[in-house]
Amino acid sequence: MRRGLAVASVASSLVVAVALAMLAQRWQPAGFGVGLPVAVVAAGLLGVGVARAGAGVERRITDRIDRAFFRDRYEARRALEELADRTRTAKDRPALASLLQAMLRSAFRPVSLAVYIEDPAGRLAAADLPEGPGVLARDAGALAALASRARPAVLPPPGVDDAADELHRMLAPLQPECLAPMVDRNGRLVGVVALGGRQSEEPYSGEDIRLLTVVSLQSALTVQTICLSEEMAARIEAERRAEHEVEIAKEVQRQLLPAGAPILPGLACAAECIQAKSVGGDYYDFVELGAERLAFVLADVSGKGIAAALLMANLQATLRSQYAGGADDPARMLERANRLFFASTPGNRYATLFLAEFHQATRELRYVNCGHVPPVLARAGGAVETLDATGTVIGLFEDWFGESAATVLEPGDTLVVCSDGVTEALSNDEEEYGEDRLRDVVAARRGLAVPELLAGLRTSVQQFAGVVQSDDLTLLVARATPSSAPVAEAAASPSPASRESSP
Repeated sequence: MRRGLAVASVASSLVVAVALAMLAQRWQPAGFGVGLPVAVVAAGLLGVGVARAGAGVERRITDRIDRAFFRDRYEARRALEELADRTRTAKDRPALASLLQAMLRSAFRPVSLAVYIEDPAGRLAAADLPEGPGVLARDAGALAALASRARPAVLPPPGVDDAADELHRMLAPLQPECLAPMVDRNGRLVGVVALGGRQSEEPYSGEDIRLLTVVSLQSALTVQTICLSEEMAARIEAERRAEHEVEIAKEVQRQLLPAGAPILPGLACAAECIQAKSVGGDYYDFVELGAERLAFVLADVSGKGIAAALLMANLQATLRSQYAGGADDPARMLERANRLFFASTPGNRYATLFLAEFHQATRELRYVNCGHVPPVLARAGGAVETLDATGTVIGLFEDWFGESAATVLEPGDTLVVCSDGVTEALSNDEEEYGEDRLRDVVAARRGLAVPELLAGLRTSVQQFAGVVQSDDLTLLVARATPSSAPVAEAAASPSPASRESSP
């Protein structure tokens, strides 16, 4: 019927064009120089217009005929056109599969129907299939050939074609008669619709294949959109979990840092840790060893996040337990602490640290530097020294090698200990703050009270690095004072002794 109407439309267009050309030639005035070609062209253009109008009339007539005499065909076409439009609204795979199953059953009334859609694991899985294979092998040769065609195919009966026979075996017992591949923009097979024979035993027509092509193309685009949405959701969830982990690590770090610096006659102290968004393993601690001795430590555990925070807690507990056991020599104590830390941490984890004990009576500072940033010692007389490494890092080797060193702090001598978040802070030009700049700033500001010196050092680093802080900034300042009047300066130390950086 549709073909007959099309032939009639074309034939009528040709008749109109020829008739108009003959009339134009007959009515043309004698001697008029335009001639027959112009008349033919004009008649041809008018004929095209008639043909286009005839096509619209053809569609309306076909719809009316199908609706009146071929109701099933009309309903099937309308259902498939609606399906092609509605597939783009599906939010997930089950919704898309359910929509395809409902609409295709309504349109074709197939004996069997299976909708395979790529799952998150990359397999072609059936959404709801009481019988038949639940998963298809995407790399099967026959499926690859079907995908390369990128349009539905009507399968011949078994025994006629080898590729079709492979598909029949793959989809048994569905007994498929028509397969519609879903191929995305990248030519990747993301789904397959397998249709069995129709209950009416009517074959799949060319118009059915055309409409199925539109449906499968739109479905493939929908699957690709769903995959991208899932990937985006997974990325957002991963970022949310990472942020939550950072918050947990920050809280662990806050809980382990001292609430304030202790007061010891002869020594004024202040310290703080400014946490970065990506938390490292910095920590500092003060341990009071009686009325005249004070130990302090600043350490940096490798890594970031919860793992680094837990290792930091482990190291702090190990060192405190050694002091509680009566350790009196920093080097010997670190030998034991290293064995414990090495046994309880992964092989690629370690810590750098600076550990010191101050004796009020003798003003002696005994210290061990385990691969840490060399602290700066600004003497009251103007000299500036550094306390270089005296031992290996903690936890990287089973046996720790190192020794204690000692110096005397006279009143006015100031010691500044920091983490590598200070010396390795980067400017916008990728320049490091560096140990030389740290020494210069300490020397220039040595006359400030301990809390003001601490604040000045922090401000210097932050102004140098700008708004970006990639690592924790941890600073500890200790100054020897006359034994008779240490309290006023020490009491000015910040409390709590840590804060979080602003973005």
